[in-house]
Amino acid sequence: FRSSEVGSFERDWSPRLDSAMRAAVIALVLSSVSVAIGSDAGSGGSDYFYTHFHAQPLKNWLNDPNGLMYFAGKYHLFFQYNPNSYSWGDMHWYHMVSDDMLRWEHLPVALAPDHDYDCGGIFSGSATVVRNATTGQDVPVLTYSVACGKTIVNAVPADITDPKLVQWTKPDFNPVIPVPPSVTGGFRDPTTAWQGKDGVWRLLVGCGNDIGTCQFKSKDFTHWTYVGAFHSNGGGMWECPDFFNIPGTSSYLLKASVSSKDWWAVGEYHENTEEPLRADSFVPRSADILEGGQLYDYGQFYASKAFYDPKGKRQVLIGWVSYHCAGTDWSGVQTFPRTVELDPSGRSIVTNPIKEIETLRASTDSEANVLVKGGATHQVPYSGAQLDVEVTFMGSFSQASSFGVRALVSKQVAGFQTIAPAGVALTVQVTGPGEATLQGQPFKFEAGKPVTLRVLVDHSIVEGFAQQGRAVSTLPYCPPSADATGLEIFNSGSDDITASVMVHQLKTANVIPVEIID
Repeated sequence: FRSSEVGSFERDWSPRLDSAMRAAVIALVLSSVSVAIGSDAGSGGSDYFYTHFHAQPLKNWLNDPNGLMYFAGKYHLFFQYNPNSYSWGDMHWYHMVSDDMLRWEHLPVALAPDHDYDCGGIFSGSATVVRNATTGQDVPVLTYSVACGKTIVNAVPADITDPKLVQWTKPDFNPVIPVPPSVTGGFRDPTTAWQGKDGVWRLLVGCGNDIGTCQFKSKDFTHWTYVGAFHSNGGGMWECPDFFNIPGTSSYLLKASVSSKDWWAVGEYHENTEEPLRADSFVPRSADILEGGQLYDYGQFYASKAFYDPKGKRQVLIGWVSYHCAGTDWSGVQTFPRTVELDPSGRSIVTNPIKEIETLRASTDSEANVLVKGGATHQVPYSGAQLDVEVTFMGSFSQASSFGVRALVSKQVAGFQTIAPAGVALTVQVTGPGEATLQGQPFKFEAGKPVTLRVLVDHSIVEGFAQQGRAVSTLPYCPPSADATGLEIFNSGSDDITASVMVHQLKTANVIPVEIID
């Protein structure tokens, strides 16, 4: 199934909003913050922590990505947002739109807690494209949970002809799913829905008390029946579940956010079409959720959301990175979009930056076969705060091998010894023949072959991808100054290594807030 798949829908959800009113709303929202659209690595405002190719609001708090979808030629990204502070609270849904998942346009808040059933705030949810049975028109539906944990709610575009889907409305028949009486300990974060072979819609919701994922079924997308637990493996409340077919395969991936980490399992999906009032099932072929260290990312990464991109025929993943740099008026960013693919083993996955990042490359420099002795550091002569770095390491790779990349290094140096603060490091530790870790996450490599590390650097966040995405780690970092842009290859082990480096300078894609000086 795909988030872009459609089915019959029995209500006409196509109200209109006057275009002049839409324009006035957008102007009002954007007028509160002065912005500049940068074109190169040197552009932007006085906040050198603000990212230049990661999605984030112009100011204030963000958390979970929500409602990702591709509809009518546009990518849509919603996320949890506090319009009043850079601290958590008063949850709304922020809205951004893009043609390429690089250059995001800021739109007005899409969803606010403006009904009684929105008790406590708008929590996480997903998007599903549904076909209106009356009009034959495809309609994107946002399905979300609420802070009080009592209901699930639907919202639809106020004007389906608006290419940016700026305004959203909540139909009168809301809420669509009440918390089942047997479910306690949490009820939130519905997944993208899908249709089974029987034409019935399925939807998962995170549920507490070790239920894991609750499943609901519906014939019309408005009347839903609780059919029981879909899959669980302990661990208490499973937040922000995801469930999808891995494109190009017969395998499915189930994901749950538990204990501040995003866990996944790969396996088989079994529809229960013979007993429509009972749940379907998922049987892991890999280790299960909370087992085997199966995390999307071993760094600062949580509450992720994946969606099927019909344009690229791929599954795209975005996760929340929580941090706050002192003196700024914002907290958190979304990761750069990543593809999710099945590893040839059939039991694991690989995640890598979407290929569109290559269009941001402004220039490329390289060094080949640089010898870095045990305990030494090599300063790469090419640096910056907006980089896509590709490194290939060669060596004997014994268990004494430990090496990596350090970014956002202060330019205050003495000889080859960096003076603190030393930037942010991504470390590969060899643990055995053909085995290593990136920031503690295990991955395998072929003996006698190189170990590879790709690093994205964006002002206050660094993302590392080892061995073509078999281990991933995201590290936020607030550098001490705007000139902390150095790049190093370090060897903290005793074995000598050689490194070949390609450094791509990246253009600015974001709208950058700028300080207004009277």
